[in-house]
Amino acid sequence: MDSTARRFYRAPMRYEEYPAPASLEDRVLSVWSFRRSALESGVVRHLIPPDGCVSVAFAVHSDRSPEVILVGAHERPLAVPIYPGDRYWGIRFWPDAGATCLGLNAEEWVGRRAPAEPWVAGYPHEVLPAVERAGSDSEAHAAVARWANAQNWGAASLDAAVRLAVLAIVAAKGALAMHELPAITGLSARTLLRRFRAATGMTLKRYAKVRRSREAAARHHESPSTTWSRIAVEVGYSDHAHLTREFRAIVGAPPSEIARMIGRISHGAIRP
Repeated sequence: MDSTARRFYRAPMRYEEYPAPASLEDRVLSVWSFRRSALESGVVRHLIPPDGCVSVAFAVHSDRSPEVILVGAHERPLAVPIYPGDRYWGIRFWPDAGATCLGLNAEEWVGRRAPAEPWVAGYPHEVLPAVERAGSDSEAHAAVARWANAQNWGAASLDAAVRLAVLAIVAAKGALAMHELPAITGLSARTLLRRFRAATGMTLKRYAKVRRSREAAARHHESPSTTWSRIAVEVGYSDHAHLTREFRAIVGAPPSEIARMIGRISHGAIRP
């Protein structure tokens, strides 16, 4: 058994992403799943790094009622208690699409996590029984995807210039000079910042930092033997110290701690 397989076998938690429904690819980044082994004991304080995306999460617990949670775009890590046997599935939107599709004020929802019932139209009570009795992640994923397809998210009008900015930052893996964006989007810097913040809840610079930190973490996951100093250079940090400072500010922990967290979770088909 190679080292990757051994790490997967030992990992007490599993995170995986599935493609978005074809009709919603410009709105939804992925449908995801997360679970913790029922063989473990005790509660784990799970740190969710920021991604700048709005999510709707379906949670099935071993010791309490299932729930649906709305998670706004977050710029700082979210600490969530995870119990043995907990299972989650969710919809992860593009940064500029989540608030618009769900009819939320993006800026008011930055960093928020709350029950979805008062906020999500077509509240998905009917999905929970299907998710709860699903015999596999793929069955639960299909139930969540069916619910997503039944929503009217495709009718929401997205800001084309903001999407261009998001795509440019993603393509550059967060290492993009902000002064380049007006030429890419055709908007003045001031107008672009205002419209980007209205759509995502974040500033352009903050989103770029979030993207770059996620890219660095993904590089470590793909190649654990690569030094953080090398990763820093590959994703556009000036040096290892710069990477460490931004990890503490954005992810809430130094790279060494993030590496330990990644080692406790097996991953499948992730996109930063």
